[in-house]
Amino acid sequence: MARARNIKPGVFKNEILLEMDSTTRLLFIGLWTLADREGRIEDRPKRIKLELLPFDDVNVDAMLDQLADGGFINRYEANGVKVVEVCNFLKHQNPHGTEKDSELPDINGELTVHERGKNGCVTGNKRAVNVKNNKNNVKPTLDNSGLTVNPPLDNALNPESLILNPDSLNPDSGILKPESKNKEVAQPSALREPETAKDETALQAACKQTWESYCIAYKVRYKVDPVRNAKVNAQVKQLCKSLPLDEAPQVAEFYVFHNQEFYVRKGHDFGLLVSDATKLRTEWATGQMMTGTRAKQVDRTSSMLDAAEQVKREMGWTA
Repeated sequence: MARARNIKPGVFKNEILLEMDSTTRLLFIGLWTLADREGRIEDRPKRIKLELLPFDDVNVDAMLDQLADGGFINRYEANGVKVVEVCNFLKHQNPHGTEKDSELPDINGELTVHERGKNGCVTGNKRAVNVKNNKNNVKPTLDNSGLTVNPPLDNALNPESLILNPDSLNPDSGILKPESKNKEVAQPSALREPETAKDETALQAACKQTWESYCIAYKVRYKVDPVRNAKVNAQVKQLCKSLPLDEAPQVAEFYVFHNQEFYVRKGHDFGLLVSDATKLRTEWATGQMMTGTRAKQVDRTSSMLDAAEQVKREMGWTA
């Protein structure tokens, strides 16, 4: 069920989020409305797309990966349940006092259970309960999440608290600062075949090697380090998924030394490597760089051969 949430001005000024395309930014905002009172959503990309972007031709799973790489969400699996968790959700939201408890576990496999008064409103005290013991330890909560958009009751969380302070989303305040990327969080995918831990490790290793190859070649050519941000991280992962893992690093290096005029003019931007991955892999494998000059030469040679064949036919030299 979608819920009314607070979207504050600072979300439009976050520099890391601004590196992503507008649809991904819209998806991030939409996730707040789907999230439960703990900021959690079942990790089902197709369902999320149906709820938030039903008429857009986009890959929500890849967009969620990009948001996770940027530190705006966590994707994990706990006790067989795949979850998306919006980072710092409770720093920016003040769920209605009667909104029901989350039915999704945190990364440790525990449910967050709130104590409630006789009217079903939270008292401010909560505890963590292991999912496996949930049936024995947790009483059913009052399912009145539809009241989320109504004014809070008298003993609901104070709407005038600092949680609702619009300045809390100011990029300079540090509150919206993405969580550390070093936090070990699994990132399952619902649109592709499930990956084993070994497959995920191989993909991560390939991403690291690919970036290192690109970075070294870039520094040799341009004498500076390439820019790396959340957008580039997502592009590196996309490249490694589109090419054989053992070939991606070599294709990346090959690309940086490619002298095609368009690549040179764009400073060998990593995004071009992703969009032309198949073409570049073919050129790397065959040892043939199809530059603008070579393309003209091939086209000219082909035209001359066609003309010669035409003359032979007219002269009766061919059967």
